[in-house]
Amino acid sequence: MGVLHLFFGFGGRINRAKYWFTLVIWILIWIIAVEKFVKIIVDYAVLFIIVLAFVTLGWVSAFAIGVKRLHDRNRSGWWIVLFYVVPAVLGGAGKGTDGDLAQGILGLATLVLSIWGLVELGFLRGTRGPNRFGPDPLQRDAIAAAPVGVSKPAA
Repeated sequence: MGVLHLFFGFGGRINRAKYWFTLVIWILIWIIAVEKFVKIIVDYAVLFIIVLAFVTLGWVSAFAIGVKRLHDRNRSGWWIVLFYVVPAVLGGAGKGTDGDLAQGILGLATLVLSIWGLVELGFLRGTRGPNRFGPDPLQRDAIAAAPVGVSKPAA
């Protein structure tokens, strides 16, 4: 699996290690980008367009990475809507309401969905062996990392 496919491809599966690796890379990129470009964006419209393109690439990559983790868990990629889109919509709706009760309920729903998504994508092991989305990435990594002269594990 190439680096471009790892960050932007929607097919196949990735294990938790690759999920966390890509997440940390994006967090570091965002920290650097925010630190360096926030003041410049205000003054230069061209940089605003560049940052907008960068944000778009970041979102596409985040969705691709999440979908591949869901595939590793043998779930449809459409679950990503529940873990990424619905909490954002609920959070925005909660800020737009006047009542404390409504804000509390929407905030709690956002928190529950976000924690569920974090556990599902970041902590639970994928299905063992091949599933409808492809081979087990842990088995493939183990076979590829086997030292020379060591036989492959029996299936």
